[in-house]
Amino acid sequence: MFQNCEKQQIETIEGRWVETQPVANRIEFLFQAENQLVQKTNDNEARRTFTYEILEDSISLSSNEADLARPIVVFFKVINDSELQIGNFTIQGNNDEILHMRKLE
Repeated sequence: MFQNCEKQQIETIEGRWVETQPVANRIEFLFQAENQLVQKTNDNEARRTFTYEILEDSISLSSNEADLARPIVVFFKVINDSELQIGNFTIQGNNDEILHMRKLE
C-alpha cells in the first residue's frame, strides 16, 4: 500500500499538516527546518517533538524526549503536493489507522 514513494516526492514536507481522515483535525504535524517535527493533538495532550529522517518509502522519527529511545518508523504515500497518507503511527495504542493528511501552509 505504501510503496513506490520516492524521497524526492516529499521534498516539500516542511509546513503544517492536519489530519483529514479518519478523524478530522485530531492530529497536526509541523515539519520544520533541520528535520524537526512537532506533533500536536486536539485532546490537549502535550506536544511531542521528533527529529525525522526521510528514507525511501518511510519516515524515521526519533523522539526528542528521553523516555522513547527507539526510533518510530512510519510509512507514507504522497498523493500530491498537499496530501499524503501516513501509516504505522500509533494513536492511543492503535497503529492500524492510516492517517490522511492535508498541508495547510
